[in-house]
Amino acid sequence: MTDQAIHGKAVLSNGFVVRLSFVYGLCDYRSRRDLWKDLIVHAQLASSVPWLILGDFNVSRFPHEHLNGPPRVSKAMSEFNECLKSMEVDDIRSVGRFFTWSNKRVGNFAVNK
Repeated sequence: MTDQAIHGKAVLSNGFVVRLSFVYGLCDYRSRRDLWKDLIVHAQLASSVPWLILGDFNVSRFPHEHLNGPPRVSKAMSEFNECLKSMEVDDIRSVGRFFTWSNKRVGNFAVNK
């Protein structure tokens, strides 16, 4: 366990093992660098079994994932994408409400993709 992730494993009734990581990335991209290092280490440990990573990374992968955000890939996005590439994991496409966070702003942010 770290300040940004909890790692464990689940053993199913048939004996099948799945590694699990629950993530809450810190808001500052420099602080998330420790998370990226931690996940890369766990990727090497989990290479022989399925691994499910869930949570809030507090960074998106691409500019189009922001409503009215800047149209460029930020340093934080680049570092997140490099981490995912290094871990050799797939980002499973989400369905339903695409924008779920409004920073307490008023308006309709319920855009489906």
